[in-house]
Amino acid sequence: MKIKIKDLKLKTIIGIYDWEKNFEREILINLEIDVGESKSLYSDSIDDTVDYEIIYNQIKNLVSTKRFKLIEKLAQEIIDLIMLDLRILKIKIEIDKMHIFKEARSCAICIEKTRDN
Repeated sequence: MKIKIKDLKLKTIIGIYDWEKNFEREILINLEIDVGESKSLYSDSIDDTVDYEIIYNQIKNLVSTKRFKLIEKLAQEIIDLIMLDLRILKIKIEIDKMHIFKEARSCAICIEKTRDN
């Protein structure tokens, strides 16, 4: 089973240049989380699955309390945080830094991590 969080729009201060550290920039986060087969398919219980609201709140808290120079580092910290839940087998994250160039909607990175067994 996969859990997805799509188009999570947040604002944060992110960048390597001094001028970037003076204002918030919009980022867009997309997650695809593989949890294998979940008991919740049969039990209909939140206790038997990965709660996407918890993940959402973890990401919002991280983005609002820490500052990053690179979206790569932000993505890795989100992965590390989410992978603390041992039920998660694999995660794919894409983060877009919006409106960097006039001619492009965003610049983005994509990282995938599979749990080592």
